[in-house]
Amino acid sequence: MIFWLLGDLGGVEGWRLVGLLVAALLALLWACLDARAIDAIAWGDAIARDLGVDAPAARMRTVALAAFATAVAVANVGAIGFVGFAAPHIARRLFGADARIALPGAAALGASVVMLADACARTLAAPQLLPVGVFTALIGVPVLLHQLIRGSR
Repeated sequence: MIFWLLGDLGGVEGWRLVGLLVAALLALLWACLDARAIDAIAWGDAIARDLGVDAPAARMRTVALAAFATAVAVANVGAIGFVGFAAPHIARRLFGADARIALPGAAALGASVVMLADACARTLAAPQLLPVGVFTALIGVPVLLHQLIRGSR
């Protein structure tokens, strides 16, 4: 139960891996195709409307996309905290605010962080296996604190 609550990649193989990859690629493709609307709603509803984007509909599509991707990931590997929070913020700093670049960048960065965390979880306390979420929290908590401190200024 602890490993499902904090994440474990150990059971992801075969068809589960294929299903995860297909879902991730579909979500990323959908996000990239809707990147113009995502960028527009980031500026606010009034500007999005001026740009010809139906902001409420775009927001609903974006939330549905995030819910779909999150549900598939959590159902397969458990809740791995902070990746979905930290990766987009770091990607935006590295790649800029354009969603066509930042979204794939955040996906690649998030996947890399999870793979690195999984490698650490499997090797640092071997033969014991630690939950992946412990290591993602080591990256995510400082990013969260930085955002909170920066936001309070």
